[in-house]
Amino acid sequence: MATVVTGKNTEVKFGQGLPTVIIAERINPTGRKNLTEELRQGRLDIVEADAKKQAEAGGHIIDVNVGAVSVNEVEMLPKAIKKVM
Repeated sequence: MATVVTGKNTEVKFGQGLPTVIIAERINPTGRKNLTEELRQGRLDIVEADAKKQAEAGGHIIDVNVGAVSVNEVEMLPKAIKKVM
């Protein structure tokens, strides 16, 4: 049985017997002071740049994490997802 993740113009299937899927996880403020500070300021320049680089490098799925101290995750996560899309 396959798991299917869909996006606006794409579909990624993964599971036993299917090709390997690359899940890009660079958009994560843990240990990245510059990204954390940018998220605190409500900016998404690094998020956008990282997403482009990960897609160009072959990432099939982009994992987005905005969880950091003093970052309003409820506000920033939807914005970051839209920027990545």
